[in-house]
Amino acid sequence: MHTRKIFSKALICLICIVIGWILSNFYRILQQEKEIPEVVVVEVGKGRIREKIGLTTKTGEKEVVNITSSIEKGRVDKVYVRCGDYATSGQILVELRRDELADTLKKEELNLEQTREKLLMLTNIQQHRDVIEKKDEKKKLEWNLTKSEERLQDNRELYAKQAIAYREVESQELEVKEARMNMDRVVRESEELIKKLQNQKKELEVDVPSLMHRIADVKEQIKNCVVYSPISGIVRKVAIEKNQKVEYGTILVSIGDQSELIARGSLKEANFFLVKMGQPVELNSEAYGKMFKGRILKIIPDYTVAGKEEKEGGRSAASGWEVVCSIENPEGLRIGMELSCEVIIKEKKTGGLLIPPEALYEEDCVLVVEKGRLKKKKIVIGEGTTDQIEVVSGLNANDRVVVQYPEEIKEGMRVRVK
Repeated sequence: MHTRKIFSKALICLICIVIGWILSNFYRILQQEKEIPEVVVVEVGKGRIREKIGLTTKTGEKEVVNITSSIEKGRVDKVYVRCGDYATSGQILVELRRDELADTLKKEELNLEQTREKLLMLTNIQQHRDVIEKKDEKKKLEWNLTKSEERLQDNRELYAKQAIAYREVESQELEVKEARMNMDRVVRESEELIKKLQNQKKELEVDVPSLMHRIADVKEQIKNCVVYSPISGIVRKVAIEKNQKVEYGTILVSIGDQSELIARGSLKEANFFLVKMGQPVELNSEAYGKMFKGRILKIIPDYTVAGKEEKEGGRSAASGWEVVCSIENPEGLRIGMELSCEVIIKEKKTGGLLIPPEALYEEDCVLVVEKGRLKKKKIVIGEGTTDQIEVVSGLNANDRVVVQYPEEIKEGMRVRVK
């Protein structure tokens, strides 16, 4: 019995010693784990080596559309939008007065009706009232001439028989001569009248389509008195007010086209010769944590310096250049958002692996994390840019290379990967 008690106490002491040893080792391991430094790594892989230029850009409309008056003269009746409003395609922006145009349309339509009536009367010129009157006058003169010639012949025969004096023959000859002159006058007037009517007909034939065109133009102007938005976008400018006179081409409203967003940024003059139209760009939004692709659309001079213009030889001197970039699939972006932009100057597929420049531990060495410990590897470097270095040999794909080096880390140390 006494022996059993001694054995039990010994067993309990042994168990306590084992538990204490386990706890002390566990505590020591925890302490060691706390002392293990953390490192940042990247996985090595193949890719394209790139040379890039960084810009800060801001999103904006691709263009601002100026909506102008399409009527020759008029006045503003109503303005439905204000600066800053969002206008949809087909929305009414402005109405112009139609009173004067409506009066002009009535006058032109009446003029067309009268012109057509005149042309109808000249359809058959030979049946025209004035031509018929001349024909009747000509018939009367022909009859008078015939009778005068008959009387002259009778007088000549009577004179030959000495039945009348010669002065009666002479008197009848004058009558015949006058009848012939009247006949010639009527023939000439008839020809002139027909020619005149033919010319009038030609003019009227030209006037009818001209009047129809003018009427169609006036109707179109009346239709254009209601001005619709051709696109959807933000109203950037309202250039008119109620009762203001407008003419053809007067700018009424300006709308920023939001059907396609672009990014604008400033390019330093030193980098101008590196950037070209059509080069690819990568645009990053911190707000969305998303990358957008695009291309350079335009490179135009930027004449402003801190809001002021520099003058050189009487002309503005460009301080730099403005770059306009397209944005592919800009879902979620809004006008005025800032995007960091990288212009891809040169891109080349390499046979080696790529690492960032900060991964170099020494001039030709890097530290790699293998089984939780640091291992130094000597590498052979190929091409490089400010952002990427090609490793021709010395590394394997998917190696985890350290890119941040705390002062205390050395080769062979146990580390933790962040």
